[in-house]
Amino acid sequence: MTDRRPVTRGEALAVAAVTLVFVVVLCCFAVVTRPYDAADELAHFDAVMQLALGNGWGTPGTVHVLNAVEASITSPSTATATWGDLLRAYPGATSDAVDQMTQHPPTWYLVGAGLLRLVGFRDLLWSDAFLLVRFLDVAVVAALPVVSWATVRRLTGSPRAAVVGAAAVLAVPQVAAVGSVVTNDAPVLLLAGLVTLVTVRVLTGDDRRRTLVLLVLLLGALVWMKGTGLPAVPVVLLAVLVAGRRAGWRSAVLRTVVVGAGTVLVGGWWWIRNVLVFGRLQPDGFVGRSAAGFPPGRGPDLAEFTQVSWDTITRTFWGSTGHNAGHAVSPFLSDVATVLCVVVLVAFAFRRGRTFVPALVLAVLPLLLVLLQTATTWSSYLRTTGVNGTQGRYYFPALVALVALSALAWSRLPRTEAGRGRLATGLVVTSLVVAVYGVWFQWRVSWEGGTILVTPGGVEAFAERGPVPPGVVLVLVVLLVVGAVTAGALARHVTRPVARPVPAPVGVDA
Repeated sequence: MTDRRPVTRGEALAVAAVTLVFVVVLCCFAVVTRPYDAADELAHFDAVMQLALGNGWGTPGTVHVLNAVEASITSPSTATATWGDLLRAYPGATSDAVDQMTQHPPTWYLVGAGLLRLVGFRDLLWSDAFLLVRFLDVAVVAALPVVSWATVRRLTGSPRAAVVGAAAVLAVPQVAAVGSVVTNDAPVLLLAGLVTLVTVRVLTGDDRRRTLVLLVLLLGALVWMKGTGLPAVPVVLLAVLVAGRRAGWRSAVLRTVVVGAGTVLVGGWWWIRNVLVFGRLQPDGFVGRSAAGFPPGRGPDLAEFTQVSWDTITRTFWGSTGHNAGHAVSPFLSDVATVLCVVVLVAFAFRRGRTFVPALVLAVLPLLLVLLQTATTWSSYLRTTGVNGTQGRYYFPALVALVALSALAWSRLPRTEAGRGRLATGLVVTSLVVAVYGVWFQWRVSWEGGTILVTPGGVEAFAERGPVPPGVVLVLVVLLVVGAVTAGALARHVTRPVARPVPAPVGVDA
């Protein structure tokens, strides 16, 4: 089962246009989102700065946020300050704020620190250096629609479904919200998508050694970025084992062991080190986090836990911005979209045939993430009485897998060629509209106080405190609208119904 049909010029142009729209969306989010307003962004950037200054990677729970980083956003007099100015005026790290990011591997923070040192960050305005690291993440995430397209095309063999898969990335505004800020989730998005793509290739008959080597390198890099990539390890091993059964179980087991050992050598060793040094897979990044028991006569409330978990995950998966994720695109639409997608996926993605086994293996990844995150959150709930530690973005390592499974499911809904074409076109257009809406929504919550219109006051506030002139935002918005219209038109040529030739009547020359 392979994607042997050649990629047509129309399909390539459609995917390129969708990808360019995604890049513009990422750029819009990068310049519109207020500095440090994304989830844990101050701590993420502080971790980059710590390494750029040569401070090393401290013991989890003991590293405090640099005074200069805190001053960059809290002191009005620092608007035109360079990092050199801030570091001289606010030396050291004496604040009470703890940088919890040392609970993660330092891998991505080293990349960011290397970039800052390369450009001489001490001489840059603090906002310019900060924006530069944001754009590093934009550059990494930019290829996600292409990865999604390639995965769906390999799994389904359908150019139409593949173009919809590329556009589906745009249908989740939170992907752009996460991929455009300073965070270690950005490389996880790309690497998890690439791991999924290569895993699908293995499951669909690509048994070359170089494919397995590539899988080891990608998987090892993924788990060396962040712990949210760890659930991909058993899924990949299962895929290698299942795919290898065609050559015999002995060979399959040997390949699986080699892939597992290679993953440990590339990046898994960090987690083994944690167990040996700290006695746990991922140590706590905070200091002084204490347990709090339930009041007498009151124990854990399963209904409360379920409701809060559901509301938090659905809201922060589809689109919820701000430091405390307090601004949601629409809780109602998030609930409806989640229920609809899950029902369609479960009902139609798993049909006996050539895609049955690959679909089952891919489904293990989101299921594992749900189980592990629920167990972690429940444990925290019992210890602290608060339903904390869960976010929709923690499920993004399964994003491309979910898109691929959804492509299988939605393509089986219509019973006619015309219906399949109309549905595919509708899904692409919906994704593009949601992408444009997401940018508009982000502007509103960042600079307009949530009001529905773009106002002179919001534009003036951005001109005063934004990282770029308002004209840059206007140019990006124009590019976004033009790009979305163009992408929709190009995608239409791939997703439209294919007219089948009508056979000539008997006795009549065709």
